[in-house]
Amino acid sequence: MSPSIRAFIPKKVIKKPPAIDDSAFHRRRALDSEDGGQVIADPDADGDPHGRLATWIRSHARHHIPLKHPHTRIDVFISAGLYQIVDLDQRNNLATVSAYFDVHWNDDFIKWKPEIFGGIERIFVPIKWIWKPEFYMYHSVYGRVPDYAPDASAELHFNGKGKLSNLDGKFGISSKSWFE
Repeated sequence: MSPSIRAFIPKKVIKKPPAIDDSAFHRRRALDSEDGGQVIADPDADGDPHGRLATWIRSHARHHIPLKHPHTRIDVFISAGLYQIVDLDQRNNLATVSAYFDVHWNDDFIKWKPEIFGGIERIFVPIKWIWKPEFYMYHSVYGRVPDYAPDASAELHFNGKGKLSNLDGKFGISSKSWFE
């Protein structure tokens, strides 16, 4: 007698395509027909102009200060606003405040021609793709301003203007030096 092999062979599971194509929902794209369009970049969408622009920005943006010549400077503009005074420690002359910052600058390495990328004049990209300015508060107890949120996005314009909006955080400020 020859040995017989008995085994259970499962049928192949056939996956049916979903009734609704939800890939468009995952792209997180919000179009605005005014001002050249407001788009959150999706580098996986190479077929459309937004994906091509996102890929181009990712390859041309620099993670170090964007200067073409080491003897030039980059101007960073900062506006600050105070949300609230969280805590006031009169004994130690410390105030903890909640504030926000709007930061913008010009980056010569991320200028593009809108006509090449379907007329797109501005786009939102993750801040981990680009150089971000670091700034320090003069009277801060804890040193510099906290890091940017990892999921934040930067607004980039075709002329090289970069903008980070609504950076918020809590800061301890010493008031000793104000009155001495």
